[in-house]
Amino acid sequence: MEAHAAVDHAHAGHPPEAHQSSRVDARVLGMFLFIASEVMLFGSFFTAYFFVRVVRENSIPWHHIHHLPVFVAGVNTAILLTSSATMHWALLSIKRGNRVCMQAGFVITLFMGR
Repeated sequence: MEAHAAVDHAHAGHPPEAHQSSRVDARVLGMFLFIASEVMLFGSFFTAYFFVRVVRENSIPWHHIHHLPVFVAGVNTAILLTSSATMHWALLSIKRGNRVCMQAGFVITLFMGR
């Protein structure tokens, strides 16, 4: 009983080491599972869309749309690209240890989404 207590005392305050049963790193496996779930999600959306188009030929009334809102699409694209740039700037700031620029990048990105 004392040997068991000595082992527990040696690891006090630290979690036990994780047992890895796979040769794939957990972060890589997590990214693969995320990508696979996104492929399945959007694949099901496209499948449902194509199924509805085949079953009901005139299910979406395209003849009512006379023009596309190019201005709104342009503004949304500009916001998306700018927010991507500020997130990249914040990520580089994290890697460099610059906390002020990191916070500024996150705050700018946050206000662009509103």
